[in-house]
Amino acid sequence: MGTVYEPGDAMNAGNEARRRDAILRAEAYRILAVLFGETDVEVLAEEVAGAASGPLAEFFSPIAGTLEEDIAYEHTRLFAQGVAVSPCETSYGRMDKGSQLGQLSALYGLFGAKSGGMEAEAPDHLCVELEFASLLCVKEALALEN
Repeated sequence: MGTVYEPGDAMNAGNEARRRDAILRAEAYRILAVLFGETDVEVLAEEVAGAASGPLAEFFSPIAGTLEEDIAYEHTRLFAQGVAVSPCETSYGRMDKGSQLGQLSALYGLFGAKSGGMEAEAPDHLCVELEFASLLCVKEALALEN
């Protein structure tokens, strides 16, 4: 005797696939936030090794063996000293920076996220935005679960 399908099974299977995709996107955004924000080679190597051996291996395994000891220097050179590459979104626009930062903070608050604290980055910092994207993907997965 074959499997008996209920009328909603196809929709449930589709939601389950979308939920898994949302969880994978959340994890990818989280890992990228760590990679762009962390300078400790051991922490980075551990994060990349975990990602390279999991469901995101296709994306992260090419960088697994490329971490170098001078990554802290390079991170500082690119993102801190003289800011060769700004990690903040508002650096690239001509709009009022204060207004944009306020809008971002308000948006984060609508989803239960807060930026701030002693060592916090600006709300428009790449790592903060990647972490927020991760949070949104988790919320999407939870919504699809229900």
